[in-house]
Amino acid sequence: MMETMKTIWKLMREVQIMAIEDNLFLFKFQEENDKERVLEGAPWSFDKQMLLFHEFRGELRPEEYTFKTATFSLRVYELPHGMRNKSRGRESAQG
Repeated sequence: MMETMKTIWKLMREVQIMAIEDNLFLFKFQEENDKERVLEGAPWSFDKQMLLFHEFRGELRPEEYTFKTATFSLRVYELPHGMRNKSRGRESAQG
């Protein structure tokens, strides 16, 4: 995973990836600018799974971190022209 993400992210320096528990990893960036660029470039995925990030706080236990939302985009093909606006998109997204 580390080599793949390092290549995709085009990092200046190394990143350490440590498994904390199932589906929970700690990414330790050696360069603050690398971390900022990765976070600003989200959403990211690996092996068809979305990567969600949360700022590390050492006083929290793993189960106290919540990952409730993610920003991502999607492409809809053959959408009727009359539905191509923000309000229709929001309606569709909310179900």
